[in-house]
Amino acid sequence: MDSASEKQEEAMASASQKQETSMASASEKKQAATAPSSVKEKDVDMDSASGRPEDPLKPEPPITDSASDISEVATDSAPQAHEVIHISSASDEDKEVEICPPPRSQDVITPDQSQTDNLVVELGNQDSGGSFSDDEPLPEPDLGPASQPEATQQEKFHVTAIPEYPEVSRTQPHPTIAVLVTLTAPSMSQFPNSLKRLPLDLVVVLDISKSEDESRLEHMKNALLFIVESMTSWDRLSIVSEATRLTPLRRMHQPGKETAKTAIRALFSIEASTGIQETLLKGARVLDERRFTNPTASIILLSDRGAGHSTEPESTTKTKSQTAILLNLLPESIYPDTRWTSDLDSFPVHSFGIGPCHDPSVLHAVSSASLGTYSYVKSYDILQDAVACCIAGLTSVTVQNVHITLAQMVDVVKIRSIESGLHASRVSQAGDTGEIIIGEMYAEEVKEFRVEISLPRLTILGKRGATKRTRMGIMWSYSDAVWEVHEKCLSFEVQRPIDVSPEGSTQCEEILQNKARLFGAESIRKVRLMADHPGELYNARNFLLEKLAEMSQKIESGHGPSVWIYGEMCEVAKLLGSLQLYERFGQAYALSNVSSHDNQRATTRGCNVPGVVAISYPAYATPHMVRSVNSSRSQRHKLWENIRNIF
Repeated sequence: MDSASEKQEEAMASASQKQETSMASASEKKQAATAPSSVKEKDVDMDSASGRPEDPLKPEPPITDSASDISEVATDSAPQAHEVIHISSASDEDKEVEICPPPRSQDVITPDQSQTDNLVVELGNQDSGGSFSDDEPLPEPDLGPASQPEATQQEKFHVTAIPEYPEVSRTQPHPTIAVLVTLTAPSMSQFPNSLKRLPLDLVVVLDISKSEDESRLEHMKNALLFIVESMTSWDRLSIVSEATRLTPLRRMHQPGKETAKTAIRALFSIEASTGIQETLLKGARVLDERRFTNPTASIILLSDRGAGHSTEPESTTKTKSQTAILLNLLPESIYPDTRWTSDLDSFPVHSFGIGPCHDPSVLHAVSSASLGTYSYVKSYDILQDAVACCIAGLTSVTVQNVHITLAQMVDVVKIRSIESGLHASRVSQAGDTGEIIIGEMYAEEVKEFRVEISLPRLTILGKRGATKRTRMGIMWSYSDAVWEVHEKCLSFEVQRPIDVSPEGSTQCEEILQNKARLFGAESIRKVRLMADHPGELYNARNFLLEKLAEMSQKIESGHGPSVWIYGEMCEVAKLLGSLQLYERFGQAYALSNVSSHDNQRATTRGCNVPGVVAISYPAYATPHMVRSVNSSRSQRHKLWENIRNIF
C-alpha cells in the first residue's frame, strides 16, 4: 500500500510540475503591457447618508445602546500631518510585470477544469514563512465573441461637459467659470462575454479581537461566506488572519469555494498577538508575490480593535505616531510614491472599522493612502450588508485605466483648477492642459469633476447680434471588460454673444447641486479636524451649526444629493453633543463620510448602508450594489426567521 501510494504521489507531482512548466512557457510568450493606474496630488477627506432628522441641533444624551457594553474606543484625534496625502511626481521606474489576460493556449486551463484541485489546504498551516508565489494559475480570459462594430463601442463609456452658464459675454474677461465633467461607466450587460466584467484577485485581512460573544464571530463568518459566494471561477481569493495566511490565492471555482468555506468555518477569535501592520503587510505580500495577475486586485480589511489593541482612548500624540509608523511601513503597492506612472501595480485597501473599539484615524489613513474606502460599521449585525456593498463594486469593474485630458483648442482658455478628491489630477503650468486619472470604475458608476476655467475677452467683429463660441476639448482613454483599449474625444463650447439673454445667464442646476454637495462635505471635513483638537469640541459644533444654516439656503426639497448631505451634517452635529459620543462614534462617522466623498464611492456610516431600498438616496451606490445589499438583507432576514421558527 505504501509503495503504491508513493508512486501515485510521484505521478501527481510530476504532472503538476509539467503543467506549471507549460503555463510558464505560455506566459513568457505574452508581451507585458500595462495601462496607467493613477490618481491625484490632493488632500484626503469627504461623504455620508440620511434624511432630515427631526431636530438636528439637539444634542444626543450619553449612549445606552448595545454598543455601550463594549469598552471605550481607542481613538483621539487623527493626525493632521497625515490628513493630507501628497503624491509626488517622482520619475517612473520600469518594472517587469506579468500581465493578465494570459495568452490563449492549450496549456492554459479553462474555468471548467480542475487540474489544481490537488492543492489541498491544510488549515492553520498555510504560512510557511517562505514565498507566496504559490497562487493558482489563471483560466483562459473570457473575451467572448469577436469584437463588436466600432459604432456600438462608442456608447459604452459616456462623458459629458456642462458649462456653468450657457452664455458668457465676450465684451469682458471672466476669471472663473465652472465646467462639470461627468463620467458614466458602462453596465455589465453591454459586454458580449460570459463574465461581463474584469476578473478580481482579492485578499481579505482579518484584524479581529477575542470576545466571549460568539455571535460577533458568526456575523464575521457570514460576511466572509457572502464574499465567497459573490465570486466566480475567474476570480481568486486569499484569507489572512493574525499575520497567518489561512488560504493561498485560489480560484473560486466550486472546489476553491469549498476550501475557502472550510477555512472560514474553522476560524476562531484568538488573543491579539500581532499588530494591524503585520497582518496587513502579509496580505499585501500575497498580491505582491503572485506569479499570475488578474486585471483588478484589492484588499478588504476587517478590524474591530485599535492599532495597539487598547480598549482605552489613546492620546492624540500616540495616535499620530501610530499612523505615521504604519504609513511608512506600507509597501509601494499600497502606498505608492507617485500616481503618474503606467508601470504602477498598486491595489486599494477597503477597510471596515467595526464597533467603537477600532481606530478610525489609522484605518482611514491606510485606505486614503491606497485609494480605497473606509467604512464605519456600528455593530456586527450589519457587517454582512456593509461587505456586500463593497464586494458588489469590486466584482463589477467594467472599465479601468480611465484617463481624462482637457486641452484648449483654438481659443485661449486657461484651466485654473480641477476638483477631483482623491483622484489624481494636475494642471500644466501654462494652464492650457489638465489631466485626471480615475483608474477603475464599477458598472454604471457615475463620477463628477468640477473644472474651473477662465475665459478671455473676445474681439468684437461683425454684426452686434452675431454669436461667437469658446471651445475646449476633452479626450479620454480606457480599457474595458474584454481588454479592448479605447480612445475618444469631444469638444464643449460656451456661447459668447455681446449681450447675454436671460436664459443664457441662468446658472446650471447640476453645478449648483455639485457645489452644495461639496460645501457640505467640506464642512464635515473641517469640523472633524477641529473636533480632534483637545478642547475644541464646542467650537467645532458651533461651526457646523453655522454651516447647517448656510446649507439650508442651498438645498432644494426633493433633490436627493442635497437633502442627503444635509442629513449627514445633522447627524455629525448630533454626534458632537459630548466628548464621549464623539470619541465612540462621531470621529468614525465623519471619516467614513469624508472617505465616501473623496472617492465618490459608497461607504457604510454607522447603521447607514448605501443601497438599502428604504433609503431614498443611495449615496454613490451603483445598481449592482443596491441588488447585492438587498440580497444580503433578505438572506439575513430569512436566517433569522428560520432560527425564530426553531425556537
